[in-house]
Amino acid sequence: AVDQIPYGMTATWVARASNRPFMLSASISHQNFTHDLIVAGRSFGVNILAAGAQDLALVFGRQSGREVDKFENLNFRLSAHGNPILSEHTVAFLDCRVETSVQAGDHTLFLTEVLDGCVLTDEQPLVFHRRDFV
Repeated sequence: AVDQIPYGMTATWVARASNRPFMLSASISHQNFTHDLIVAGRSFGVNILAAGAQDLALVFGRQSGREVDKFENLNFRLSAHGNPILSEHTVAFLDCRVETSVQAGDHTLFLTEVLDGCVLTDEQPLVFHRRDFV
């Protein structure tokens, strides 16, 4: 969240980058509104959605936060670092601080340290495969 206003997007290019410290990488298109907010805020949260939450993933993936408040009808709370944690359809949450970034063509690769996280349910996660969810 920037100034306590939540933002979010569906991201498929997120991966573990290190065990010690626990780090993730996330590749985000320069065209995404969220890209500029990550650059400004230097942090973001990762909500790992539950299997069956395709509609929620599409809410965050098919519309821009420039025009739509994606959190308008959702229950969420802010993490200790100010990032939104969805209350429903979320298996786990990771709170990430951007350590560095690298330009990668039309994307920025953000390398982050995971500051905090929690498992919220024992449900299976939603997986993106060949341009579709499984």
